[in-house]
Amino acid sequence: AQAPDQIAQVIRTLVADPAFAAPPTKLRRPFEFMAALYRASGAKIAAPEAAFHWQLQRAGWQQHTYPPPTGHPDRAHDWTSSTMILRMVETAVYAHDNWFGNSDTRLSDKLPADIATYGDLISHWDTRMFGAPQSGPAPLLAGIDVAVDEPLPMDAGSRHDLSAITLAFAAISPAFLYR
Repeated sequence: AQAPDQIAQVIRTLVADPAFAAPPTKLRRPFEFMAALYRASGAKIAAPEAAFHWQLQRAGWQQHTYPPPTGHPDRAHDWTSSTMILRMVETAVYAHDNWFGNSDTRLSDKLPADIATYGDLISHWDTRMFGAPQSGPAPLLAGIDVAVDEPLPMDAGSRHDLSAITLAFAAISPAFLYR
């Protein structure tokens, strides 16, 4: 009880516990989800909060309406109903459409010049979203019948749309939904 390294012993015990290294298990709440999506894409947000309010509210996020001391629920089961997940999917799909002047970023402008194939595009956005490619482009491309080495269209509009779809698919994965 009088050891001079008591704090070090406690810290070693905490860090050695398997729970310390366990992946996080909290689901991103809608506002955190949207912020993380825009941060990962590098999009510039151009509109006030009101432009997002309707979509966030549909996903269950009601800014400034949950009273202290707890605020919005912080448990995954509060955000995982089929309706909530559907709204998160819609948020991911529409986030870069700029329907309400919410983002003036064209995702095609965020692509490096050497992105030439569908596989390159998916790997690029996977790296932006997760720091490294997750499962490779093949699983995503299998569902849309496109080869990994198929050339991307060169026009900016198509590249923006394909980037937005790729980001949406990545955003609704468990690796992104959980923080």
